[in-house]
Formats: sequence, C-alpha cells, structure tokens
Amino acid sequence: MEGKEIAIKWLSKTSTQGPDEFKNEVMVIAKLQHWNLICLLSCCVEGEKEC
Repeated sequence: MEGKEIAIKWLSKTSTQGPDEFKNEVMVIAKLQHWNLICLLSCCVEGEKEC
C-alpha cells in the first residue's frame, strides 16, 4: 500500500455503537459502490485495540 491513502474504522471501547451495529455498517460499506467512497479492502471484527 505504499503511497496510497487508507481510511480505518474501528469500534472504540467508549463508543455507544455496539459490535452488531458496527458489523452491519461495515457490511453496508462493503456493498456500496459510489465514486465518492473508498473501496473496502479488508475487515477484521475480532480482537481488541488498546488506545
């Protein structure tokens, strides 16, 4: 991915959005095709990220 810009979406521990809503949102993003949206290349819904 050298030289390319990416966007990362992750579910914060303090978010009011639950895991099911997060997964649904990712699925919608994966199905959408619009010139103003990025293409979903990968997704991971397991594990935790400490911030």
